Amino acid sequence: MTTPTNEASRRGMKGHVTRWINNIQKFDNVQMDLTTLNQVLVAESNLRNTYSKYKRISEGVARDMEQAGATQEEFQEEVDSQIKVEEEVGDALMIVKRKREELKEIQAAEERKRHEDMLLLMFKTQQIAADATRAQKKPIKTLPGPKKKSMKTLQELKREQSANKKIKINKIYSDN
Repeated sequence: MTTPTNEASRRGMKGHVTRWINNIQKFDNVQMDLTTLNQVLVAESNLRNTYSKYKRISEGVARDMEQAGATQEEFQEEVDSQIKVEEEVGDALMIVKRKREELKEIQAAEERKRHEDMLLLMFKTQQIAADATRAQKKPIKTLPGPKKKSMKTLQELKREQSANKKIKINKIYSDN
């Protein structure tokens, strides 16, 4: 088995670069959240790594072409090919950048909403406390109700009890 040439290695690496570009592009129209951002960042990291390898191998391809005595037209095709891949990578990285900014905007909006909700809650709490304070300061008005029965004195209660006992005793004797 022979070692792969720079050209063959680069073709394989271009396939990986294309795969990561496509992986990033599928997130272009997806609503961002932390999980999605994490997936995009992993794809970005892998794209940057594979593109770095692609560029390194492309330099080897250029050396091989020079040693083989390639024509100016072949060199221009090589440069055009590299520029095309570089533009595709740049477009994918712009998607990543846009998605990061999108998530930052979403998080900022959520933070503003939480802050507004907290301020509203504080305001409502202050209103309730102020209302309670005002209610305590106002005299309590009582509605006129039925007149209270006057309380019987202790002597009156004792008289009633003794009268009730006498009635019971008389009743017991009269039944016999």
